[in-house]
Amino acid sequence: LARALIESLLDRGARVVATTHCMQLKNWALQDPRTEIAAMEYKSNRPTYRLISNVVGESHAIETARRLDLPSDLVSRAEQLIGEEQR
Repeated sequence: LARALIESLLDRGARVVATTHCMQLKNWALQDPRTEIAAMEYKSNRPTYRLISNVVGESHAIETARRLDLPSDLVSRAEQLIGEEQR
């Protein structure tokens, strides 16, 4: 759905800024000449708030959840729900 929506907007000439943890969407953006990719820089598991162009970033959601002391059962369940390719 996300890709279809973004493609539709791009086809109409819109400028689109999208963020995602979805690797399929990131890989598509690498191949589509209408798109550019960037990632938030992380150092020592913390964001530097620097945007790095032409880089596919990794998700730091689980590490961030732990650092923010979210309930461990919630974090454990999240880990169960995501696939290895999403980590």
